[in-house]
Amino acid sequence: MTLIDNDRLFNVSTTKRKLSEILNSVQEEPAYIIKRDQVQAAIISLEELKRKDALIERLEEEVFEAAANVRALKAEQESAEWVNADEMVASDLTDNPYANLSDEELFD
Repeated sequence: MTLIDNDRLFNVSTTKRKLSEILNSVQEEPAYIIKRDQVQAAIISLEELKRKDALIERLEEEVFEAAANVRALKAEQESAEWVNADEMVASDLTDNPYANLSDEELFD
């Protein structure tokens, strides 16, 4: 929760009376409108709103990408055939389709 400076709290009647002054001041920091001793609204600059909207959009994209990556990993794990490392080392490698690949091909 953001701490609100008391100097930035305005009741409704003061907001009506000083609207122009308050609008000019929100370029520096938000103003908060109180009604019945409760903060009911905030006034922020258009630049701050655009910055917050862009941040929300970027975070939504990151969440979507992360969810897609999780789904892709689950799909890979469910269809992958797990082989015990000891069994692989002990095998004759004739059944290993990766036996003849170089490190560059394997770890591309």
